[in-house]
Amino acid sequence: MAFVLVVDDEVCIRRSLSLILGRDGHTVVEAKDGREAFRKLEMMVFDVAIVDLRLPDADGLEVIQAMRRPHKQTEVVAMTASTTPEVSAKAIEAGACHVLAKPFTERQLRQAVDAATTRRLLRLQATRTTAGTRQRSSCGGIVGISDAMQRVFNLIEIAAPTDHPILIRAEAGTNRELLARVIHDSSWRRGKPFATVDCRSIDNGSLESLLFGHVKGAFSGATRNRRGLFEKTSGGSTFLDGIGQLSPILQMKLLMLLQDSVMQRVGERRPRRADVRLICGTDEDLHSKVLEPRFRRDLLSRLETISIQIPPLRKRREDIPLLVRDFLHRQTDCQGNGAIGIADDAMRLLIDYDWPGNTAELEHALEHAVTLSEGARITRVHLPHAIRKAPAGMRDRGGVMVSLRDLERAHILEVLDECEGNQTVAARKLKIGRTTLWRKIREYQR
Repeated sequence: MAFVLVVDDEVCIRRSLSLILGRDGHTVVEAKDGREAFRKLEMMVFDVAIVDLRLPDADGLEVIQAMRRPHKQTEVVAMTASTTPEVSAKAIEAGACHVLAKPFTERQLRQAVDAATTRRLLRLQATRTTAGTRQRSSCGGIVGISDAMQRVFNLIEIAAPTDHPILIRAEAGTNRELLARVIHDSSWRRGKPFATVDCRSIDNGSLESLLFGHVKGAFSGATRNRRGLFEKTSGGSTFLDGIGQLSPILQMKLLMLLQDSVMQRVGERRPRRADVRLICGTDEDLHSKVLEPRFRRDLLSRLETISIQIPPLRKRREDIPLLVRDFLHRQTDCQGNGAIGIADDAMRLLIDYDWPGNTAELEHALEHAVTLSEGARITRVHLPHAIRKAPAGMRDRGGVMVSLRDLERAHILEVLDECEGNQTVAARKLKIGRTTLWRKIREYQR
């Protein structure tokens, strides 16, 4: 349970919150104004601070900003009697992770504190070093030994058992859907329905009906009542990819689902209870969309209760050999043939390549190579042209200076590849003697 600081000048509100949160097992400390709150913060570390935006001795927004600077691991929940979006937006900008509009229910209070404590736990986990911890090479179907992927595995372990929404940030080709499936299968909702929707592939009108359902006569062609995906996956999880493409109406309905666990079918006024865990994915900068503004700040704040960033493949090259071996092992199982090997020079090309298409491009390249090698050992000539011809000097080697010998070797091997191994033709293209070329090849093989 958490240590919670409640800052409000009204005694009845402080006592009510202390009573409710105390029943849940939290340790609650009260402060009547900003000055007393800072005295309490000097005495002990709090997991969560619940701060009223109207305090007798200070502006609540300034208190939140000042509180977040020295106590970055303390999550702040703002309280306000104002219901305007501008006030909520300012509170989020000041550093609050959630805004409670007065009067709020016990359920809303518990949800806010629960989400805040989870965010704090995730922040602490993210700053923890991996030294001395057990290293895993996979989690579900996700493979990786890099520090970045170990952090992802740790976040999955913490986030999956909770019921909070999750935002998966990753470039195209990183298989966000696989991560969403692993989270679902690791949660208490496993065994219940899991559905995936690509919001970019469906127009917003059809998407609203698909997600929320509709009633008969809601629009032309609505000849009968229809349940939406959120109702069909009740008790389970829904993964919405391309969340940045949602219309303002859909964003508002999604926020209502997250805040109050209710939804409305298209053409229906009566709200319905909804029990579904929402996992969202994006390859866009949603914070930029908030500034434009094309995405709701309060919705983004909700979605970011738990945020998981999958690093692009070019930033975790140490995972590539493991990914390659995992893919080739699966190919061996599918084909029923002997193990498929890969030559060292081919593996080096795969490690050096920048992979703009990430793991999806890597899998396509390996499918190409397996097909050309006919199930035998993969060599550099079996790899796609774009990978074999990527200029050695252009490859990102993590800032390590490339030696002249390595550049020469890469160039000679590429020319040999173009000449299909014919040393006489290759020597002519390189404008060196055949004996010199033969000697250099022998050196590279040592």
